[in-house]
Amino acid sequence: MLKRLLALLHLSHVPADDAETPANPRKELGRAGEEAAAARLKRSGLSILKRNYTCTRGEIDIVALDGQVICFVEVKTRRPDAMLPPERSVTSAKRRQVRRVAKHYLRAHNLQNRTCRFDIASVIYPVSGEPSVEFIRNAF
Repeated sequence: MLKRLLALLHLSHVPADDAETPANPRKELGRAGEEAAAARLKRSGLSILKRNYTCTRGEIDIVALDGQVICFVEVKTRRPDAMLPPERSVTSAKRRQVRRVAKHYLRAHNLQNRTCRFDIASVIYPVSGEPSVEFIRNAF
């Protein structure tokens, strides 16, 4: 409706809904890292229950099932020239947030009595070639 009003008033050009927005390289890298991590978890025998679980307390990248254990996986992706390995960027504040979101997930799905763990998928994604994924169980 706003687009139509602006067009009628000839005040400005409003791009069409399908106009592409400029790509965000960091988000693209993060998305690619999550894809690589999910594929690695599946190859390792885990079942992906949910990706990008979001609630008012925050977000968890991957919720997976390893046998009977519910795994909350934080994915960190970097380029090979990064100063620190990806897993080093999971700060204490981020760990607290992931725990809060995990509690919300467990309550929302009536899984409070299930065993769970917190893992990190550390992804090094080169400009060309395949990414390397290190899966760190019980990271925090």
